[in-house]
Amino acid sequence: MDLEYILNEVERERRKILIHNICEKGLDDENQDVRKILNGATSLLNFVNTHRNFEIIFGFNNFRSPVYAKKDRTTAETQGASASERPKPNLKFHELVAINLAISSSKSFESEIRLLNQWLSSTDRVMRLEAAKVLRLSIEKEPALDEFYRLSDSPAVLKILPKKTVGYFELFIKGLSDKDKDIRLEIAKSLEKVSSKTVSDKVIVPIRDDEYNFIKAYLNSPYVETKEGEYRKEEELLEELVDLVQIPRDYQKLKEVLEAGKAKDLAEMLECAEIDILGYTLLQFLGEGASGRVYLAKWERQDGPVKVKIFTDP
Repeated sequence: MDLEYILNEVERERRKILIHNICEKGLDDENQDVRKILNGATSLLNFVNTHRNFEIIFGFNNFRSPVYAKKDRTTAETQGASASERPKPNLKFHELVAINLAISSSKSFESEIRLLNQWLSSTDRVMRLEAAKVLRLSIEKEPALDEFYRLSDSPAVLKILPKKTVGYFELFIKGLSDKDKDIRLEIAKSLEKVSSKTVSDKVIVPIRDDEYNFIKAYLNSPYVETKEGEYRKEEELLEELVDLVQIPRDYQKLKEVLEAGKAKDLAEMLECAEIDILGYTLLQFLGEGASGRVYLAKWERQDGPVKVKIFTDP
């Protein structure tokens, strides 16, 4: 069995989910072109989970464009301004971005994320638009895209973009929220390109977060073997892990349960990790009686394992 193949395909599914979640933010965009491109981006994804495919199609087909009383926001911004009064690109910014795109080192890509984040936050429309264009162009450079993914757990990037999703993708979210339709269009085109690459690329560069670390540890654990010591079927494992990543979970706690090695399978790990009792981490389901369910647990105030009974409602 090819465990690396399974890890890669689960990573591909995780990337699809991330892109879909970002595209959803533009579902109610007032601009038809933005919606159309995002619709195309999500239709490329072709989720392994067919239920999610249905959700995407249903969401777009049932969308009704809102009626806006205001004029187009981009037009309103520039209307009445002479050519000399309209904002001009900052040449220093362009020079820095050109340098960063040309140099394929980790430092340069961290700098580019910093720059793009800074200019996507600018009050200057032209700066935001140019940043969106650079973001789209960077996707067409294979090494650049891979470097952005690889830097997903970089402390420098996380300081700039503190949310726990990938710093690179945070730029897309910021761009889709922009008040200017041209900027949102550029970002939508970027997402379409990323969707295409996610489906077509043979190897997916992993986003090394808690979820990825758990999946990797799980695939290197005895849980992927049968009682006879043979590997479980590849399709079975892939289906199990694809189902796992469809919803957010506490992967730090899951990894703790996995490392204890007491649960009989992934389903039991999930059951233990989903029960929250302050100071306790449930490790194994022991049995069930008339009044409740009993678990083996780790208590933060004691070294050895303890038993915890969770009473059911009468």
